[in-house]
Amino acid sequence: TWRTCPPTCLYNAVFILPLKRTWIESPHHAHDHMYRHQYLSMLHDDEFVKLLQWKLSQNLLFCMCDYEDDIAFMTGQTLVAPVWDEISQRLQELYDPILQQKYNALNLDVD
Repeated sequence: TWRTCPPTCLYNAVFILPLKRTWIESPHHAHDHMYRHQYLSMLHDDEFVKLLQWKLSQNLLFCMCDYEDDIAFMTGQTLVAPVWDEISQRLQELYDPILQQKYNALNLDVD
């Protein structure tokens, strides 16, 4: 579990979870949607919610369900789920201390 991870790993980790950002920002409202998403059980752990809120503040948490109603993706107008575009953009804002530069964009070519 996340509790066994060393703090240095958690500090640098990027989280990609099947949740909505609003559920993490206001976990008490998330339970209204419990019937739709089995993953909401993760929000029953207050310490884990605090960890997720901290990762949000670091810009290192990506909530996949924020994009579940994207019309272009749902209708097949795009082959790449919008969450991957968001992840690519945000990674480019992060600094890689090893290479001493910002990260490159993800290669999202579908050909």
